[in-house]
Amino acid sequence: ESKAYMKEKKVEFAGEIDIPFAIIDPTTPLTKAKQLGADWAFTAALFATLGPLLKENHEKGFGLKFAANSFGVDPAVIPRAGAEAAEALYGTFAFYFLHENTEGMGLVKKKYGIWVTKIF
Repeated sequence: ESKAYMKEKKVEFAGEIDIPFAIIDPTTPLTKAKQLGADWAFTAALFATLGPLLKENHEKGFGLKFAANSFGVDPAVIPRAGAEAAEALYGTFAFYFLHENTEGMGLVKKKYGIWVTKIF
């Protein structure tokens, strides 16, 4: 499904790189990504893996941008990577706070009703 969606959106798939959770050498996967011609890395890596990758990406000038789901988008990434290095991370976070008066929470409450605030 993902590859079909990328093709539909005209995103070129460069390849896959397996990265262990406890990354010892972040340079190798970043080098492989650049050799594949990647501009972006789409990942579900956790903060413990993503932090060192972002830091190395910044320090060695790889210039990759990272898109992560809620596993990688974590405040713990910033101290692990450094604030400037963490700027290469784009992501979505699937959590919200019910007390927030935001457009998104308004849509949730409108669709599901007030009971949403009582069950969470």
